[in-house]
Amino acid sequence: MKKSLQFFFTVCCAVLLLASCGEEELSIDDSKEVSETVTSASKAVENGDLDLMLIQDESVIFPQSQGVYDFHENELTIVKQYLPMADLEDSSASASDVALYEGQIESDFQRHFSHSEVQLSNDPYQIYEITYQDASYIVEGKRLTIMADGRTFEFTLDPNNQKAYDQNGVSYDIQVDQ
Repeated sequence: MKKSLQFFFTVCCAVLLLASCGEEELSIDDSKEVSETVTSASKAVENGDLDLMLIQDESVIFPQSQGVYDFHENELTIVKQYLPMADLEDSSASASDVALYEGQIESDFQRHFSHSEVQLSNDPYQIYEITYQDASYIVEGKRLTIMADGRTFEFTLDPNNQKAYDQNGVSYDIQVDQ
């Protein structure tokens, strides 16, 4: 009798324990308008009031392995790394393709880093970085324009996918700090 009472007590405790682990119904708090938050953030981005970061996602047609545009408190830092030309030269690429890629890299390097002391290198691990002071940006329709030190960097925006595309066709994920 004592064993059956102990067994019954154990089963009751197990049932209570399992019952307390049941699912809790969660409800969505719809008292706040989501569109108000999104609209206010979008207006701040359009006015250049928020910190903005573009991080390279994909570069199908341009020989760049990484790229970042970091706009923070009116300061723009650009970080880039190009694909090594040795990889292209060792591949089955034609001499004209190699020359085209070298020209593209040289042009991009000059647009971003020409007034710095950094020189374009054949080092495949070379990372180029520059910081511009007194930078600003503006969004007009589907165009993002970043201005810094007399230079202009333009991007085409795809707001549905939170992407920006530079003049070389490189795709960047857009991150905005609120």
